[in-house]
Amino acid sequence: MYINGKDIKSYNANLLDRQIIPSSRDIFDFWKGKVSNPYIGNTEYGYKMLAIDIEFKGTPNEIENNKKSLLKEIEKATIKFKAIENFYTGFMQSFEIKNTVRGFEILTIYMNVIEHEEEKVFNFDGAKEVIIVLTSNYITPVILEITPLIELIDLNIKGLGEDIKIKNLKKDKKIIINSEDGLITENGLNKFNETDMWEFPYLSPGKNTISIDKDNVEVRIKYKSRWI
Repeated sequence: MYINGKDIKSYNANLLDRQIIPSSRDIFDFWKGKVSNPYIGNTEYGYKMLAIDIEFKGTPNEIENNKKSLLKEIEKATIKFKAIENFYTGFMQSFEIKNTVRGFEILTIYMNVIEHEEEKVFNFDGAKEVIIVLTSNYITPVILEITPLIELIDLNIKGLGEDIKIKNLKKDKKIIINSEDGLITENGLNKFNETDMWEFPYLSPGKNTISIDKDNVEVRIKYKSRWI
């Protein structure tokens, strides 16, 4: 098991057990007795719960120091299990010590996480329309990078949820619309006031056709396909 890319063996620890509980679900419903069928609305999804049992080995002092260091690292972390392809990113909710014997200690950590695949990068390579097929089962935020090769009055982007219009694009100044962090920047400076959109861009499960309406612009999409 890895925490932020670091093998837990470096803490003289081993993974004993793990439980991955599917995403929480909240389904809106409404029913009045005189109506024959209830109204069942959309589902809102939440975090997955991750429970991890970790065994520490060593002297009491070594165990305490390694335990404190691991807990600090896992407060906000990306978890990778060696036998599972996907990643789990989130934060620690709580922990408890399950068992302590001379030379050993078992710690259980509970986390709220989002399951996602490894980051993929898709370049337009001069095209004005591209197709991305998402094989995961949940909407996925994207990081959209746009670098104009000439000055542009505006750029319209379709196919990433709601339409997006970016105004006043400057040559060679990269614009980043980051749906993961909720930021829009141009060369690191705020670009919100020159961007028209109702929501941050995302990919949907299945076929996504994304288009731009200008030439002379480099476009790159980064994403980590999400699972519920």
